[in-house]
Amino acid sequence: MLKKEYLAKLLVVFGVATLITWIVNFINLIIPLQFKVVKWIYIVSQELSEKSIFPLIGILALIGGVYICSAAKESKGSKCKCAVWAARLSSVLCMVFFAGLITMAVVYSLSIKPLYLDVKTQIIGEADKVKSQISMMIQANPNVPQENLQRGMDELNTSVARELKKAKKDITTNSIKILVGLISFALVNLVFAIYLIKISLRSGCEA
Repeated sequence: MLKKEYLAKLLVVFGVATLITWIVNFINLIIPLQFKVVKWIYIVSQELSEKSIFPLIGILALIGGVYICSAAKESKGSKCKCAVWAARLSSVLCMVFFAGLITMAVVYSLSIKPLYLDVKTQIIGEADKVKSQISMMIQANPNVPQENLQRGMDELNTSVARELKKAKKDITTNSIKILVGLISFALVNLVFAIYLIKISLRSGCEA
């Protein structure tokens, strides 16, 4: 029985350590971005949706610890204190992740338009630089045929329109993937939290 309790506690500690390591990795991603909120939200949301396997491993380890500990309730001596402790800790962590992920999904959905406007500004800014270079060339070479200049401007405008369309498509596609990942992971955490609370309540163990 003691071996089961030690194994359960080991799994819980491993789960918590995995989640803490994952959070520290986020902090390392955020620090270089300083106060660029739009980019911060985008990168963190992308990490959450694409690399959710790491916190899932941590949560599964927590649940494994709870399950093993819950099975130890046959021991009247220990009263399975570790089952209650592990279940409560794990359910709180899952609920925190659920609330955080839903909040992140809402905030990220609100940041999609500013993100596109930021990219649009960059593309138009680069196009304006090219146009100013063309203007300087015209001043330096006034004999350049107008047809060539007009063709160059038309090609530049077409290129800008194409880049804007591509940027909008890429941002929309990535945003859908990220939001689906965030919401799916949030729902998984909610299910885990409910399951853990049920284990804690029906175990009949004392804290």
